[in-house]
Amino acid sequence: MENIWAERKLLFTPHGSDERFVLFVWLGRPYTEPGRAWRVDVEIQQGTEEPLRTHASGDDSMQALQTALAAIPDLLNKWRDRGRLIWEGADGTGFGD
Repeated sequence: MENIWAERKLLFTPHGSDERFVLFVWLGRPYTEPGRAWRVDVEIQQGTEEPLRTHASGDDSMQALQTALAAIPDLLNKWRDRGRLIWEGADGTGFGD
């Protein structure tokens, strides 16, 4: 991702495993194109796996950012369903869980 504006580093431990993998959640800098809504790119990357990439939109940069942050818990379900997510040494992600 270009123009990374914010980053969160999580640890992912699959069910039934002692292995831990680093999972990065990145938010891009809000941007707009003439005549279009504001956008914030969102990317979640685990090692060399194909990243999950999407974006959130809004009427202004703040709304696009809020929409992106609100979407992250659902995007992390792909990992949550398969194991444990840890942020700052505790269970959870810091995204409202």
